[in-house]
Amino acid sequence: MADAYGTSLVLHNVPVRQTSTFVGRKRELEKLSEWFEQVEDYRTCLVFGDGGYGKTTLVLEFFNNLLEGGIDTKATLPTVISFYTAKRTRWSEEGLLHIKGMADAMEDSVRELMYCLEPVLGREWYKINGRALIDKATAELRGQGFTRDDVLLIIDNTETLATSSADAEELADFLARVARTVGRVVITSRRREMLAAFPVPVSQLSESEALALMQQLGKVYGATAIQQSGEPRLRRACQQLMYKPLLIDTLVRYIARSATSVQEGLDQILRKTNDQLLEFLYEDAWHRMTAAVQEVFMVLVVVDTPIDGRCVGDVCTEIGVHHAEFQASLGETYFASIVDHGDTYDLEIVALAKEFFRQKKRRLAPMEAERLDKIAFRVDKLATERFEIARNYRLDRVAEGFRSEFAKAAKIATFKRDYKSARELFELAMQEEPLNAALRERFASFLFRTLNDPNAALPFAKEASELDPTSPDAWLTLGLIQYKLGDLRSGDNCMESAEKYGKAASLCLLRKAIARYHAANREPYAKASPRYLKEAAALVDLSQRASSRKDFYHEKNQREAEKYAALIRTLTTKIGRREVSSKNAPEGR
Repeated sequence: MADAYGTSLVLHNVPVRQTSTFVGRKRELEKLSEWFEQVEDYRTCLVFGDGGYGKTTLVLEFFNNLLEGGIDTKATLPTVISFYTAKRTRWSEEGLLHIKGMADAMEDSVRELMYCLEPVLGREWYKINGRALIDKATAELRGQGFTRDDVLLIIDNTETLATSSADAEELADFLARVARTVGRVVITSRRREMLAAFPVPVSQLSESEALALMQQLGKVYGATAIQQSGEPRLRRACQQLMYKPLLIDTLVRYIARSATSVQEGLDQILRKTNDQLLEFLYEDAWHRMTAAVQEVFMVLVVVDTPIDGRCVGDVCTEIGVHHAEFQASLGETYFASIVDHGDTYDLEIVALAKEFFRQKKRRLAPMEAERLDKIAFRVDKLATERFEIARNYRLDRVAEGFRSEFAKAAKIATFKRDYKSARELFELAMQEEPLNAALRERFASFLFRTLNDPNAALPFAKEASELDPTSPDAWLTLGLIQYKLGDLRSGDNCMESAEKYGKAASLCLLRKAIARYHAANREPYAKASPRYLKEAAALVDLSQRASSRKDFYHEKNQREAEKYAALIRTLTTKIGRREVSSKNAPEGR
């Protein structure tokens, strides 16, 4: 993902905010701003505090504000911001990687940073570790024109990485070296880690902040008892909950769902230990779920593949439940932490919830448990196939297109929005590799998508398809350019070649449909427009029928198909009612 900030572009994978009801934390936000402005300070920024106080929420609020230009700072924003949270499994170029300890996770955070810049990491990145890995990453970043101040790494929940004193010391050494050489570092932790850090303690809210949060959540969740209670009663409730955001949220959600009084809600929450409270909330949420949604959770604790939006979508499809229904159920629980990336999300089920679901699964009849195990196996198999397709795509198209140093520099210049330099570097790269079809396709794509200049892009796209007539990417890019220039017939021919040589039929059919929609939209009352719209509707339908869940972009293409199906229906209706303005509209009667 890339966001504009002033005149620069920031390449980042920072998740979206965790809440729309962020309240207070003025002191903590000011401390983060203070650290951010001290660019010359090589210390790691340590955001620490007990669980439930909202450390990750605070960090994401700060960096989302920063990326949106909502924080007044004199410091220059980094060019690359990488957000990392440890998982037990992760896809790598070597396949599914099992992360077993602190060292694995720390090294994985550096590799994750490099994926911001490189589509493919060679095996050499997995043969080295520790200081050698840090030095290699530093050298690669410097070689691509990035200084230490251009890079910022956010590592979430580091207490899960270091479970012993020896681990803690190793973690401190690793982070100190990364912060001195690779880039600036922010970490969140429940502990006051053993490292020289710029501390940002996160503890209880102030009374006024806690009250404001409770009142705001009462409106959001529709908790009648909260909305009808006076300030003195709510202040006492906040005090009893130790001004802890998680407990305040728990109380308000419970009152909203059960329609109980404030006191009854407090009685349920305060008499329980943390684990008992979570188990109580789990059982409460479990009984409100449909049987199908329950099955989704029981499968998710069995799968090996990292749990993200695609994995969840696959499980939902296998079981026969709408993805949106599962997400709605998840949003009402404390089963998992969600890292929302906008177009997809990562999901980490908390340890106590995992055991809760495993117990539920163990109580099933043997045949039912076996059925869920088979679903998990199919989901893992599908994820592996999808990963292989995506990896081959990166190796065949992206890596091949950016082999030379000039081409890599062109890509970095594009990230930085230095389009003049990027164009010059692309041209130098093509002089160096005149027969590299993938490079020409990437340059055509740059001219077409980034500079919005299809006329300039056309000859390079044609050259790419001539240099490698079996490249589906070259044909796809050429077809999109032909469509943009209004040449439907040539565009269709290119799409047929793209499908012949490997592009998904669903994608090619969809692009044909979109081209016809835009042709009709440009001249809604032209003689050919009704035919274009009829063809477009049929092609969208065929695209949806041909779609395969193995396709890495399956969900994105399905959303696009649904969007254009609606647009085609709307335009057809508006033309029929003469509601569209056009230079060739018929004269009014």
